Amino acid sequence: MIEGIFYATITIIVGLIVAGIAFGIIRWLKKRAERTATELDDIILLAVGTPLVIWIILVSVYIALTRYGLLPESLAGISSSQIINAIFIILAAWAVSVFFTNLIRTYGAKISERADADLDRIIPIILITVRYVIWFAVFLILLANFHIDITALLAAAGIAGIALALAAQDIIGNFFGGVIIAIDKPFHMGDRVRVNTFFGDVVGLGPRSTRIKTMDHQIVTIPNSTITSNVITNYSMPDPTMKVRIP
Repeated sequence: MIEGIFYATITIIVGLIVAGIAFGIIRWLKKRAERTATELDDIILLAVGTPLVIWIILVSVYIALTRYGLLPESLAGISSSQIINAIFIILAAWAVSVFFTNLIRTYGAKISERADADLDRIIPIILITVRYVIWFAVFLILLANFHIDITALLAAAGIAGIALALAAQDIIGNFFGGVIIAIDKPFHMGDRVRVNTFFGDVVGLGPRSTRIKTMDHQIVTIPNSTITSNVITNYSMPDPTMKVRIP
């Protein structure tokens, strides 16, 4: 027993040394990546770096505990291999989540700038959606790892998704209306426009609605789906010169 503890301690120490070396290499690679033209290598290193170091440490701990018989085969009815697999799944999901978050944030801003589209207000919603999808998939994988039947859960999630889509169809319609406005660019912040009977300056562009300040200094909130389905008159384009008819 004492001999096993000794070898397990040595194994963990070696793992910590390897993790420290990996951390140093990753820091060196990050500095090298900062001098490259592309930002993809920075995103990959940022996503992989910390999870990789933690993974090396956990592998050394796992080898130390299992190789020398210090870890029981099961804990509270759950096998040790299932616990270790769950930890590795979470680490992998962490790396994937960080990768896609930075990828969308970095290249989304570049696409918005090149396309001259107001996508900055849509990117946060895309980020939240991607994170929820990734971690929901991880949740299902973890349930399968612990041999929990997910058939009923998937069926319930499908029904709940349909019910949610029906209940939130106006919100979804307004969101896609905001996407269309951001891409089509019928107006920008500060433009003087007319939408239906509302006439004023655009003071707010959101994922759900657009706000117009009328000539009476009142704020009118118009759903984006209403804007995309109506005729819009933009008095600030192509230039702010405006013709006024006086009886």
